[in-house]
Order: sequence, then C-alpha cells, then structure tokens
Amino acid sequence: MKQEHLLPHHVEHLLSEGFTSEQIQLSIEMGVQSLSEKEALSMGFKVWDGKEWKSGAGIYFPFTDDFGQLRLDQPIVRKNGSVAKYLTPCKKKTQAYVPDACRAITEGIKDALAACWYGGIPTGAIAGVTHYRKALEKGSGVTSLYDHDALHNPKVFLNLINTGLWTNGKVQIIPKIPGHDKAGLCEYFKAGHTAEDYKKLLDSAYTPKELLMEWPKHWHEMPDKRISEAIKVALNLAAKLLDVLEQETLLYRIKTATKVSIKSLKAILQAARIKHDQKIAAEKGNEPGSKKHREWRYQPVAKILELDFNHCVTSQTFDGWIYRRLFESGKGQWMSKDSAFYRYGGNGSWSHVKDPIVNKLITDASTDAYKLQSSKDTGWYESYPYENNTSTSNAFKFCRKHLILPEGWPANDHLVAFKNVTVDMRTGETRPHDPEHRITRYIPYDYVSNRQCPEAFYQFIESSYGLDLLPVIRAFTSMFLDPTAPYGKFPHLIGASGSGKGVLGRLWNQMFGEKRSASLSGFKEINTPEGRYQYLTGKSICGFPDVGGYQQGLRAFYELVDNGQLSGRALYSATGHEIQWNCRFWTASVDYLQVENASDGWKRRAVPIPTLGAPKVVDPSLHLKLSECMADLIYWALAMPRVERDAILLGEPTIERISEAVRDAELHGDSAKVFVDMCLRPTAQPGAAISKQDLHSRYTSFCKAFGYIPASFTKFNNHVKTFLGQNQITRG
Repeated sequence: MKQEHLLPHHVEHLLSEGFTSEQIQLSIEMGVQSLSEKEALSMGFKVWDGKEWKSGAGIYFPFTDDFGQLRLDQPIVRKNGSVAKYLTPCKKKTQAYVPDACRAITEGIKDALAACWYGGIPTGAIAGVTHYRKALEKGSGVTSLYDHDALHNPKVFLNLINTGLWTNGKVQIIPKIPGHDKAGLCEYFKAGHTAEDYKKLLDSAYTPKELLMEWPKHWHEMPDKRISEAIKVALNLAAKLLDVLEQETLLYRIKTATKVSIKSLKAILQAARIKHDQKIAAEKGNEPGSKKHREWRYQPVAKILELDFNHCVTSQTFDGWIYRRLFESGKGQWMSKDSAFYRYGGNGSWSHVKDPIVNKLITDASTDAYKLQSSKDTGWYESYPYENNTSTSNAFKFCRKHLILPEGWPANDHLVAFKNVTVDMRTGETRPHDPEHRITRYIPYDYVSNRQCPEAFYQFIESSYGLDLLPVIRAFTSMFLDPTAPYGKFPHLIGASGSGKGVLGRLWNQMFGEKRSASLSGFKEINTPEGRYQYLTGKSICGFPDVGGYQQGLRAFYELVDNGQLSGRALYSATGHEIQWNCRFWTASVDYLQVENASDGWKRRAVPIPTLGAPKVVDPSLHLKLSECMADLIYWALAMPRVERDAILLGEPTIERISEAVRDAELHGDSAKVFVDMCLRPTAQPGAAISKQDLHSRYTSFCKAFGYIPASFTKFNNHVKTFLGQNQITRG
C-alpha cells in the first residue's frame, strides 16, 4: 500500500483514531497529507504569538479544493494564552466539508469521515463550532452533531443551538463515552457503536427548543465553575426561543439542577427578555425610546423610577399591550379558531390552549403592567390599574378576536401531523411540518411504513374479542385516525368488567395523546354549548368508558357522531356559534343499554362489539406492550383498504356475532320491544284482545319489575303500532 504522502507518525495517529489502512489510503487519495512547518506557513497556517507568526508541521485535511484544516504535531500557544491544536489558513473564508446527500454536520473532518465510512451516512464537517454561519448554507436542514463536551461547555452548547437555528435543522450530542470527556464520532465508533446505532442517534435528534429544555437535566456532571455561565446561556436562549409557559418549565428545571432560587432565575430571565426585546425592536425600527414606540415619551421616567420600560402601559391600552407582548401581534405562534386559543408547538400542529391557562397568562401579566402618573405633590409615580377582572377579561376577548385569521383557516382536514412528518390522508403523501398548514389534528407517534398487525395487539384481540372481530376493530381504528373516513358511526364495546373494553378504549384515546382525547362519564356533559366547548374543543376522540342505566337526551350526541354543526360557547362569550367539532366517539358498557327512542338514532349509528368475557389470566404488562407497538398499530390500521373499511363502517354487518349483537341491542334498548318479546304470545283464540289501557298498565308493571323506564301511554301505543300494527283491532 502506498502512503508516501503521510509520514509514519501521522499514519499511526490515524490508526489510533480507529481508521483502517484501506481507509487511510482513501483519505490520502482525498488529499490528506503531511505538511512540514515551511509548507504549512506557505499555505497560510500560522498563529501570532505576540512577537511573530508561528506555524508547525502536522496533518493537512482538505475540506474543499482551496480550504482545509491542519492538525499540529505540537500545539502553539496564542498571544491570549489559549492553545491552538488545529489551524485554518489566515484570511481565507472558512468552508465546510459537505459530501453528496449530506445529512449531518459535525466538528472536524476526521469525525465526519468516520461517520461516512463506519456509519454509512454522508456526514459533513465544519472546522470549528463557531464556523457555522460562514461555512453552512442557511436553512439547509442538516442535523448538527457536536462532541459530548457540548453538554458541559456552555459556549459549545450555545454554538450548537445557534447552528441548528441557522440550518433550520435538528441538533444532537454524542453520548457519553467512558474515558473521553470530549468524545466525538471517532471515539463513538471506536467504542463499538454500529451503523444502526448512528442512524438511531440522528433519528433521535432534537429541535433546538427541545434540547434546550433537556439541557439542565445533564448539569450534574458540569464543573461548578461553568454553572453560572450555563444559567445565563440557557436563559438568554429561553428569552429568544421559548414562550412563557416553556420558560416557566425551564426555570424550575434549572432550579432543580442548581438550587438557585426561582426569584434569582426570574431576574436573570427578565434581563434577558429585555435585552432580546430591545434587539428585536431595533431590528424592526421600533426600539424603545424612538418615536415609533407607543411609550417613547415615558422611557426616561421609567428609567428614573427604576421600572421595567417593557411593562409601561400608559399611552397604549392594556388590551393592545397584552396582544403585542404575549401574543406577538398575531404574527407568532398564537391563533384563535372557533373562539378558542391555539398555539403552534413546533411539531406540525396547533394545540388548543384551555381558556383558564390563557386567562392566567393575562392575569399574571396584569401584575407587571403599570401606568405612569404625576401630581404636583409627589411628582411621577406608577400605579397598577390593570390587576382586576374587568381588565383581564376584556384583554382576553380582545386578543381572541384579533388572533382570528382574516382569511380563515385553510381546508386542511385531510392533513394529519405525526411526530416526524405531516401526512395527506387522501394519498398517503408525506411532507415536512409547516405551521402554515394550520393543522390541529396531531398523533404523537412516528409515521412508519410496511408494518403488520403487532403481535401484542393481535393476541389481545384474539383473547378479548375474538379474531372474527379483528377487521371491524381495525376499521374503527382507521376511522379514528383518518379524518377523511366517513362519519356517522361509533363502536359500542359491550362486556363484563375486566374483559378488555377499557384497554381498547384507552388505546384508541392514547393514539392522540392526553391533550387531544377526552373521556366523559355521560352524554349529558355534551348536551349544552358550554359543555361541548369545555370538553370537545381541540379533541380528536372522545370516549364514554362506563355508560349504564337509561339513556335519554341523545340528539346532540347523534349530531356530533354525524359531524354536524352544533353550537359551542366559550369563556366570556355572551352567545355561542355553530362549530363543526370533527371529533370521533366510542362508548363502552357492561350490558346492552336502554336508550330513549333507540330505533330513531342509536340503532343506526352504534356498532356493538361484544367481548368474550373476562380472561382467566391477566397480563399485567399488556398496557406497556401495546404502547410500545403503537406506531406499528397505527400504520397497520391506516393501511386497511378504504373500500374494505368503508364497507364495514357503512354497510350491514356481515359477521354473525355483530349481527346478533345488533339484534340484542335493539331488543334491550327498547323497553316496549322487550316487554312484547318476553310477555306477549300469539293466540289462536277467536276474538282474543286486550285494551290499550290494560296493555300499557301491564307494560308499566313489567318495567318497574325489571328496572326499565316506562314510556307514557301515548308514546307506548304509538311505538307499538310501528312493529305490531297488524295486530291492532280498529274499533267497530
């Protein structure tokens, strides 16, 4: 093997970094070579030590045809006392090593080559953690992967977050490698990690916001001398990246990691917010103190009184101040729809924020807002006139109104945001997350492909419901997930306690996560506009897991199952308005239900799904097993052919157990039919008859004996005519 371009000790260095002889030969062919001190100096690799330019021999790694990095054999001490181990050419614009189809960027080309050769994923490199802005294409979307010391070095962590923001990509940190505090990808692969491990590492990368929220959890290994700097870096980034709720969470995580008081942390965060706000205002030509700022006249007064100028609400209204401060004038991550507040979470979807939470944000802000006043006796002083229900409720209504999209929300019911991508349910086409899609439906699992029915789910259905019902359960699971599936049906799980009703119902709810699912105790909770707004806003699925007794007043429920418009009324709203709720429903009960006018609505919409009874052996880890296969279950359900699914949902049941359950449900749900079925028998006796009054009296006694709610005389007789009309004798 020819290695005349690399000196023996440089070959030994590369071997010690984990490269094979063949890989070293490939690197030579790429241009990796040994440079003497004279050669290095002539190429611009030099450091000023305060007296003269210094260079040194080392290994040269080319990034591009005219830019590279030199690893010095002997590090050089700079004028400021720092040690230079790697050099880039003076007065040359830094460039990145970017292979074809590059997916990730890391620190240093050796680590990048290790990732390409051992990890099998094209990985590029920058020459230093601060080089991202000049070397990388803005918005390229690559994942930034930094050495392990990024967790414990605030300056490196800050550059990692900024790299992710610059590229609009995700960020990740090399996991801990024993014996290597600054482990990079060379150490990662030398430690035995495989190409599959590397793929998982990149797939599990965070958004910059997510990594910032996770960072304090790792501070227990950070040197004490860096904790103060880490707090400042974290809170400066929080002021820039996080909303108010996220900032509050981060504060408490930092408090847990450092024992620094919340009061001190809030003071640091407040200073960071002011600095960030001033920077943004300056960029927009709206810097405090300029005549474009609504309170510019009062800035000197606020300064003298040592008040936070950002909380001055003297010339502007409190409503407008809240709208601009908390909700970014409608240009940020807040919108309103159907009188409800929504916030973009960075996962492709807009989540409903409950009114009490929004109200608390406004109420908390009202305690900071002050008004400047003056008098001859006291001069200038501040007052706090906005700490009252009138101000906060008016601001709530003002912001809700102004956050409505003027063009309306786009018709995007066919789009669903998954954890990793957004999916068009009509075609299965995937696309990147985009807040402009205005999606409110979110499934907190990855969208995967080519999955069969998970074994754990298959065994659960087999033991609890029977495999003959698997297609029906798959069809309803697909219906819940796919907003383009037909409305008008809901599954009714029927069986003894412990037979699997709750497991299946909770599994359906779990597909959407806690924020977008609901479980209610009875149908009456959604019979009013206030109830519907409270329980169904922002929900994709709603279950009634323990229904029993006589059910009446179901017209609102039926309309919701059909996805018809029904009114909802929000907090501080005098009137409601019509809303299409786009919510699916399921019910469960121990036995068949007695339903008011069952044949009018329940029979047409409910599909009874009976269990096989309580199993003899209960698997205590069943919930965990089903949770672990959720992504596979979701894809398997969605892969059901639409024609097959819709035929099950809309057609007459073809499975005998379902057909029998439909007949039983109809019989048990109608007290008049149960009475006729159990108490009346045909007779051949000529002229035999019973009066309507006597028949109703006997029916009432039957209902009292068996726990049914009897219908009135008129309703009973009119109803009996519908199925015993030929037995009625007309008066002569």
